[in-house]
Amino acid sequence: MIETGKSFNNASNGFVIGVRELGNYFKDDELTTDDAKVANSLIRFADAMSEIMKYFSILMDQANRSVCKNINNFIKNDIRKVKDAKKYFEKISDDMDNALIRNSNVLRSKPQECEEATNGLIATRSAFAHNSLDYVYQINVLRLKKRFEVLETMLSFMNAQNTFFHQGHDLFTDLEPYMKDVIRNLYLSIYLSIYLGNLSIYLSIYLSIYLSIYLSIILWACVHVISLIYSSLSSPLLPLLPSLYPSPCPAAFPLASSFPPPTFPQTELLRSPAFSNTPLPCLFDLLISLYPPPVTSLIPGLLFIPSTLQSLPSLTPVTSFSFFFLSITHSFIFQLFFLSLTSFFNCFITAPN
Repeated sequence: MIETGKSFNNASNGFVIGVRELGNYFKDDELTTDDAKVANSLIRFADAMSEIMKYFSILMDQANRSVCKNINNFIKNDIRKVKDAKKYFEKISDDMDNALIRNSNVLRSKPQECEEATNGLIATRSAFAHNSLDYVYQINVLRLKKRFEVLETMLSFMNAQNTFFHQGHDLFTDLEPYMKDVIRNLYLSIYLSIYLGNLSIYLSIYLSIYLSIYLSIILWACVHVISLIYSSLSSPLLPLLPSLYPSPCPAAFPLASSFPPPTFPQTELLRSPAFSNTPLPCLFDLLISLYPPPVTSLIPGLLFIPSTLQSLPSLTPVTSFSFFFLSITHSFIFQLFFLSLTSFFNCFITAPN
């Protein structure tokens, strides 16, 4: 047990050293605060495991002193005395048997031999009696001593175990609030990473929809401005323009005309005199004519879509140019905003927690 405990202690110390090196690896990256948090957590856990290994070393030392040394002393001293007494008792028993045999075989006609045999038998019997008593005494002492000797040894070992686990309990009681905080932050980071990962996908989809819609608007605005400029200059290419690019009216888009026009609370605002002479209503009329309501309803930023379509031929060159400039500006600002937001989310997701 002691040798296995020493091997376990050495392996655990090697594991603690590895955790410290891993914490230093995260600590070297000072540009990311999340890596610093991971490094601090790993180093603190390594310190806690080092304390546990110190307590375990103390436990092994106490087990070695209380169990091994006490049991070895009991075996070497007390049990050896009983073994020595047993050997001497067996020897004196053989001498006693020999003395009895010799005394029984002596001839009665020889008084001198009879006297010697009798004296030897008496001396051997006396030694046998003394050794028998000593052997019985050693056995009784061993039987009495083994009870409290073994029990005292195990009690000392259990006290060492109690001290070890009590110290570990105190250590983890102090560490429990920090561990709960780490668990809470870890689960929060996991859930947030999953949520932001899905949000990044949705933002990419919405961004692609916005880009396609705004590019279509810009393309139509360019063609329409060119057509109005050519019409104002009485260009001979004017008759060819309708065939090259048809007018974006609802009749040209059957899919758009199959859906009812959406209604929004902001329609009354667009009908007010403040917006009557601006290109903004025409812009959204154009959008609702180019795309059906299910597509335009996906765009949360375009809420000022009127419920009725206004006539597109009322556009003037100045109005079309204003509409063209407004579309380009709005598209550029919106793309920059969503690209920066998506980049921020991607950086936040890829940062380790």
